[in-house]
Amino acid sequence: MRMKKEYAVLMVIIAVLSAYLLLHRKDRTNYELPTLPAVAKGDITRISLKKADSEIVLERKEGGWSIGPKGYPADEGKVGRIIDSIAGLRLTALASETRNYALYDLDDSDRIEVTAYRKDGAVRTIDIGKAASSYRHTFVRLKGDPRVYYAAGNLRNVFDTTVQALRDRVVMKFNADEITELELWNGKERMRFVKQEATAPASGEDRDKGSRDSVWKTADGRPAKGGLIAPIISALSDLSCDEFIEDRGRDDLGRASFSVTLKGTKEYTLSLFAKRDGRYDAVSSESAYPFRLSDWKARQIMKDPATLIDKEK
Repeated sequence: MRMKKEYAVLMVIIAVLSAYLLLHRKDRTNYELPTLPAVAKGDITRISLKKADSEIVLERKEGGWSIGPKGYPADEGKVGRIIDSIAGLRLTALASETRNYALYDLDDSDRIEVTAYRKDGAVRTIDIGKAASSYRHTFVRLKGDPRVYYAAGNLRNVFDTTVQALRDRVVMKFNADEITELELWNGKERMRFVKQEATAPASGEDRDKGSRDSVWKTADGRPAKGGLIAPIISALSDLSCDEFIEDRGRDDLGRASFSVTLKGTKEYTLSLFAKRDGRYDAVSSESAYPFRLSDWKARQIMKDPATLIDKEK
């Protein structure tokens, strides 16, 4: 009799636990994720990234994306990742309905409000919070919806940015093969090198990588040392700066300490100024804005003209 009672009690306990687990599971999954309207990436013409104390506005222009209000050219790759994240937004689960937004960095002081526009108005607004502990999801809120959701991906890394980080840092770009003249000035000496046609191999002369039948010589015919001119041109042909100078204009940098002039389909110039904190202030004919160049990049360009001449020839 006692065994039957214990068995009956055990069955009741199992039934209660099963019911609890079933109801608890239903409570956790008894919701539907919002259906997000499709956003075509090509339709997006303007993006606002708004924080508590700042706003970055990106606008699509005929020549590419720019950063307002000063119209700085934007890095197309970084803007592309922002657009991909907006158009490809995917909610994976409900995170909270408690409205405790500070817990998810979705309160007014920490959230990033992202709004994408097309020509006829806003197409998507989303608040970006912190990344989840796995860094594979991000806590987000949709406009007009008080709930917090998990969204796929670490979106905080994409949208938590600055104007400086979004700017296009390419300050000089050209086809190295087009260059026919190179002039260097180190503050004391100026020397011009000219690409010339060669009828036979010349082992001691600096041969142009783009054409095996050309060599570099000074304006008065002295050959350049082998392999020294081409790396300078290569370094300049796709030159990116470390950062742009925000507090001074091109005319506020003082006297240049080194300059390079190249001639091809057009003329290109780069001037280097004072070195501060391991980087050089600089300006380029291909950029409207002064910038800073790291020491290692500058050393690829700042060659003493006299050391480039093959004195044995």
